[in-house]
Amino acid sequence: MLPNLLIAAILSATWQTDTIDAINVVRAEADNTELALYGVLLDGPRKPLILHDGISTSAQWWCDALKGTDLGASHGWYVNRNGFLIQSPANPVVISRVWLPQTNGWTQRTDRYRYLGIPALAGSENAAVAPNVNPDWLLFYWTRSGWSDDPRFATEHYANLIDPRWTHAGLGRGAYGGGKKIAVIDFAEF
Repeated sequence: MLPNLLIAAILSATWQTDTIDAINVVRAEADNTELALYGVLLDGPRKPLILHDGISTSAQWWCDALKGTDLGASHGWYVNRNGFLIQSPANPVVISRVWLPQTNGWTQRTDRYRYLGIPALAGSENAAVAPNVNPDWLLFYWTRSGWSDDPRFATEHYANLIDPRWTHAGLGRGAYGGGKKIAVIDFAEF
């Protein structure tokens, strides 16, 4: 019988792979739609995203830090000099004991990338807080946030999913609190 940690790692990898595979279908559909509308791709073709372990570490780190904070799906937040999330500079009560790298009292994806040695040229992030964050629900949520009949006019989460600049992505998920879970996908261009 496999140890529990190994089983958890396999299930996590399957969840990540299933989510990336589903997003890659959405990316291909966006290319097909854009070709049908214009006969040419403005910034394509959109290459399939590659699951990146370091970026997944970054996304998971952020999920772990947000647990129980009431910050929702925030993409960055204030930290004290010890690297812990705080309510605000005016109210420096620690709200998470997960250490995070920072720049001038603020932490975000770029700080985690730099700390982890991820040489991304650019990047972005989608997050979701809900009772369930499985691949089907995430794809449903993210594709409907900013969706447009014309991929060139996509905004918000959907725009991140189909952005042709992104070549790699990583996913994290975990307990959020109050019966909800959190999921984060970080995107990067190399």
